[in-house]
Amino acid sequence: MNTTSTSAAWLSRLLKAAAALTMAASAVAFAPLAHAQAGTVTLTNCSSTNTAMTGFAWNGSSLSVTCSSGPPIVIPPPVLDPLAGTFRLSAATGTVNGGATDTVYVERIIGWLNPYTIAYSITATGNASANPSSGFVSFGDKDGASRPIAINTGTGGGTLTVTLGAVTPNTTTAAGVYTLTVNGAPAPPVGGGDWKTDAATPQVTCATAANYYDFFKASGQKSQFTLKGGESGAVAFIANGGTQPALSSTETINTPGFADNQIVVSQCPGDFTPAFPCMQSFTSTGGTLAANSGVAQPSYMQGAYCQLVPGNKYYLNIRQVVRGTSTPSCPTSTNPQGCEVRGQVQGLF
Repeated sequence: MNTTSTSAAWLSRLLKAAAALTMAASAVAFAPLAHAQAGTVTLTNCSSTNTAMTGFAWNGSSLSVTCSSGPPIVIPPPVLDPLAGTFRLSAATGTVNGGATDTVYVERIIGWLNPYTIAYSITATGNASANPSSGFVSFGDKDGASRPIAINTGTGGGTLTVTLGAVTPNTTTAAGVYTLTVNGAPAPPVGGGDWKTDAATPQVTCATAANYYDFFKASGQKSQFTLKGGESGAVAFIANGGTQPALSSTETINTPGFADNQIVVSQCPGDFTPAFPCMQSFTSTGGTLAANSGVAQPSYMQGAYCQLVPGNKYYLNIRQVVRGTSTPSCPTSTNPQGCEVRGQVQGLF
């Protein structure tokens, strides 16, 4: 037996086997390149913000992710409490002059159990404005008293719309829209231009005006006005020297008992800025403001009279507001024609 040839043959077979193993290993290493894969993943939670997706393994070369919203999420409606009642606005429309305060009420009907808070908003069109423009009213458990929404208007004309919003908790409902027409600040009527006799013409420059005018022609004369919420009347008079006139408001048989009134003496019509003693507030029955235009008075009476300058023109301004406030005491929702009130000056001549 030839040992040398046998060893050579064995070595040749060994080298061929090693080469085959090397090529097989190389084919395995490059298999992903030779057989690239693609795939898709569908997400059912499109709002997911996860930075990693788990639950599967992937060894391909590319991956396409498709988001599917799936069926819509249905939130069941709240269970309404039949004993809670519902909430609404007390009126649908109203009218007020610019610069006045109007009030609408949130009413609770057909129930009264459990506390609730109701949001509201006020939107403006034209030159109208409101302060505040939004807010809340609250009701307590077993509380059925209406809640006011005070609407402080600007001087511009336009409309203000009050809308009830969300109820907290949401186991009952609120509905209703209140549209308030706001008239722009009224301009004084055109008169003859004689400040001594023309009720509409002030002696001085004024930034205010009244809705209605009259002129005292005789001592004790009564001027009657029917005023809606936010309206005012002005009665002009000339202060004579050496007198102590008494300026009064009085009621009529048609004056509601809740219609408080206020009278103010000023050189401008529609001006309610003067303070006591030139301003007084009364109940619906009225009252008297004491003035003085040149009569000597003891020192202890100083400050008790509204001091007038003889020969100057003044106005007895009158409006119906709740005493101590600027809130109209004659709500147009229940008195659409307004409430009657009279102004009077005695002892002028």
